[in-house]
Amino acid sequence: MVCHIVGAGSCATLPTLRDGDFLIAADGGYLHLMRAAMKPDLIIGDFDSFEGDLTTDTEIVRLPVRKDDTDMLAAVKEGIGRGYRDFYFYGAVGGRADHTYANYQTLAFLSKRGLHGRMIDGGYCVSAVTNGTLTLDGAYGTVSVFAFDGTAHGVTLEGLEYPLTDATLTADFPLGVSNHVMKHPARVTVREGTLLVMYEYGASGKE
Repeated sequence: MVCHIVGAGSCATLPTLRDGDFLIAADGGYLHLMRAAMKPDLIIGDFDSFEGDLTTDTEIVRLPVRKDDTDMLAAVKEGIGRGYRDFYFYGAVGGRADHTYANYQTLAFLSKRGLHGRMIDGGYCVSAVTNGTLTLDGAYGTVSVFAFDGTAHGVTLEGLEYPLTDATLTADFPLGVSNHVMKHPARVTVREGTLLVMYEYGASGKE
């Protein structure tokens, strides 16, 4: 069961839904779903990036414009409250760089709570892992690993061209950029800290 959240950014990919999945449109992400004739289970936002009429037969959560949470983070919290632990983001990159970075922070928010998030854009995926192991399901090609918020200790990379064992990565030196999947399963482990992991995803960009 996955909570899929569609934001207002560039959207090269839309979710494929399975039984039990939950689909949220975050603000202007509703436009992407309208164009694809996909009906969300929930629409949430302050609607500063949406122009038009909202449907009347879908649950809507209206947020104030002046708030601490981004629309994406508010959508994540709604999904958590409904019992979901796995989250896929779409339309979460492109446009304003600050919004993209805020979505990276939202991935870290999930990983620090023992939950899992993936940001998917075409054939590319971004995820985060905190004090644990991330198996790169569907990964191929390039993989980059970054210490997200300070220093990450005990970093081990398996199945990649340039392996690491119990290494230390820091947020001010991009040692983990441009690695490459060599065999499966490819894994990224961190003993202490949070890593942001970016990788090519799925054959020909498909899961």
